[in-house]
Amino acid sequence: MGIGDRPTPQVEGNAATTSLLDLPQELVNQILSELTESNPGPYRFRFEDAEPSFNTKRVNQGLSTMAKLCRTSRALHDLVEPLLYEFVYIPEATAKPLTSLLRCWKSRPHCAGYTRRLTIETKWVPGGTPPQTIPAEDVAFVSDVAKKLRVYLRETWNEYTWNTDILVELAMFQARRVQSVELEFCQLRGIYRPAFECLLPEHGDTKHVSFDHLEYLYLVQAGWRIAELDHVLDRAPNLAKLRLFMCDFNYPSQTLPESLTSLCILRCPITPSRLESVIRGMEKLTRIEFTIWRGQPEDLASVIAALSKHSRTLKSLTVCFGWNRRSGTSRVKVPLDTLTGLESLTTDVRSFGLGPTGLVQSLPPSLRKLRLIRSPETTKEELELFASEVAEAKKWGLEDLTVVSSGPEYWEELDSSHDTVFDYKAMSLQE
Repeated sequence: MGIGDRPTPQVEGNAATTSLLDLPQELVNQILSELTESNPGPYRFRFEDAEPSFNTKRVNQGLSTMAKLCRTSRALHDLVEPLLYEFVYIPEATAKPLTSLLRCWKSRPHCAGYTRRLTIETKWVPGGTPPQTIPAEDVAFVSDVAKKLRVYLRETWNEYTWNTDILVELAMFQARRVQSVELEFCQLRGIYRPAFECLLPEHGDTKHVSFDHLEYLYLVQAGWRIAELDHVLDRAPNLAKLRLFMCDFNYPSQTLPESLTSLCILRCPITPSRLESVIRGMEKLTRIEFTIWRGQPEDLASVIAALSKHSRTLKSLTVCFGWNRRSGTSRVKVPLDTLTGLESLTTDVRSFGLGPTGLVQSLPPSLRKLRLIRSPETTKEELELFASEVAEAKKWGLEDLTVVSSGPEYWEELDSSHDTVFDYKAMSLQE
């Protein structure tokens, strides 16, 4: 008797399905939700040199299991399908899986409406990623998708190194109820194409494309320009958190949305004056993380002064400041103490300096946690002086302050799992 002739497994499968579906709806949903990673944190792309913030293997296994469950019975299909598409996660994305996603959403458009989180990391090859080879029938299909969405595509879009970016953008446009988007575009190489080119006004009216439910946006592409994001941000009225990697702010662009409460622009080229403008343009910042590559002490003081506008709401601050030393310049006191609601600060010894105008002397009484990054340039003498200043500060008002330290690759607050206690009494770091 062949495998297909055996009735027992089919009967047992039906019984198990019936038993599961006889359970209360809330319990069934709880059981099925165990197939997914519980509250996966923000994605860490390869260029960040950081550990993944969630178990990628478990996510992939869960998605695979749910896809199989969808094929077992109509009842389970209807229960599992929304969970299957809630988190669309495509690492090392090539044209093939991206086109498959678009084909799926064309045949089952309601599935795109289930997506709440979209995370796509394009495939990367050392030395430059060549254009993906896309079959002619897929080129025609994608062009037809763009036509039906009424967005512009270059006539020979499939011949360029950025052809997968087209597929990524079309997926984002169709996920109409998406709340969290994390995208890494291809490496800039060859003929330049701005991100989201199809939304530019010169290519037609695309006001029908909107991101009304988008709350969190994280985009990665080394060397891209902030202006390329203008026509995404003005379509996302509920955007609260924006995270950018290697985005160049040294080009004209619209102001960032007033609604932002969290902004991370570490490793983004930006002048102090532009950063001040960005800060003053927002209304209720609770967290900001930024880098100033080359500045003067008064530049940092001006930026922190601009942040005082958010003194009641700002709870978390990360500052990486590179002092471009010039003859005759010296440190000035930075008004950190005006940030009266600040609870967490991440920085290194050199960003604010030491002594009467330095970091410890400027800390606000509200601060509860100080994350000290061990930059490669930090000397043992600087750490010892910092330790003695912290020990003294704990006597006059900062007795509740917790000081931790982390390596130079862990600047972001979401890397706090790598923190170790700073033993200021021993004037050394616990390894």
